[in-house]
Amino acid sequence: MGNSAKRDARTAERAEQQRKALELRKAGANHDQIAQQLKVANRSVAWKLVQDAIHEIIREPAEEVLQLELARLDAMLLGVWTKAKGGDSHAIDRALRIMDRRAAYLGLDAPKRNEHSGVGGAPLVINVSSLDDEQLRLAASDDAADAPGVEGSGTSGAGAPSSED
Repeated sequence: MGNSAKRDARTAERAEQQRKALELRKAGANHDQIAQQLKVANRSVAWKLVQDAIHEIIREPAEEVLQLELARLDAMLLGVWTKAKGGDSHAIDRALRIMDRRAAYLGLDAPKRNEHSGVGGAPLVINVSSLDDEQLRLAASDDAADAPGVEGSGTSGAGAPSSED
């Protein structure tokens, strides 16, 4: 079996594990039970399988909507293209707006850099003296915003499984 075939087999096996994990979760199994049933290392692996399955359900329709929106933009661009090529300034403006929207959908534009400042452009002052050591450690951490299960970390409480799961 070649590398590509092995990778495809692993991908299919992972997708099947995700499907089973989600079905078990929907049936009321907790993450420990899912891990045991699917013979995976631990509850965290089971949690990840469930989360990945949920994200896949959301991703597929989103891709379909994106393709529909791109097709609409293509049709609109086609409608103004001849006039834009002929020099019609209004049509040029419309074509550029359509092209900008397409680039935004596809993520083609370079990220925009934002600079934050205080009142009147003065440096932004942040008082951290009232924070305890744990809060300071989290604030300094590059991954603080993505830390699962850390309250106030941007996950809205939806992080890794808790011991009550």
